[in-house]
Amino acid sequence: YDDGREARQIMMTLRSLRGEEKWAYFETVVRQNKANVFHCNAMLASCASPQQARDFMARMRSLGIAPDVVSYTSLMQLETKSAGGRLGAAEALLEEMKKCEPSVVPNVRTHMVLIEGHGKRGRLEDAVAAWQRMLAQGVAANEYVYTALIDACAKRMDAQSADRILHAALNDGNIKPNVQMFTAMIDMNARAGRASKVKALWVSTP
Repeated sequence: YDDGREARQIMMTLRSLRGEEKWAYFETVVRQNKANVFHCNAMLASCASPQQARDFMARMRSLGIAPDVVSYTSLMQLETKSAGGRLGAAEALLEEMKKCEPSVVPNVRTHMVLIEGHGKRGRLEDAVAAWQRMLAQGVAANEYVYTALIDACAKRMDAQSADRILHAALNDGNIKPNVQMFTAMIDMNARAGRASKVKALWVSTP
């Protein structure tokens, strides 16, 4: 109980600190042999570049702390948001996760990072492929996944694909379609001048 309480206190302190002060405090925690994967993930969130995150994950391993799905998802997010969007490097992390002992299983957030990354760069086919891969792996989509896919369609002004994705969302018993999903659809159809479609969507908006 005491160890758990102390670990939570360390986490609260890490969350309250910024910059060099946060890193210095983390080093103190390491010297005291009290760092765990949650503390390390808090530090990964402070990494400014994919390389810094990769170096830090190597440090985790040297401390005997195995990176988990949160660690890899953080690195993946940095890869997709880096200059030019290193989506190939982000995709390659899925294979790296499989090779871990034990393997690290991607969750919906992991897949979402790739879907968003591809979608924001107009790579609709790749975003859809990432979604289909997620479903094939038994990971259920949520409303944010469908919204990201519809946003990807909107970026390409592909109303037909957006209609198919909205239909899939409406028939997905695991989620409840949200306002953001319909807003993305309405915005795309409004820009395309489809007044009747906008009206129908507006009436259907939750």
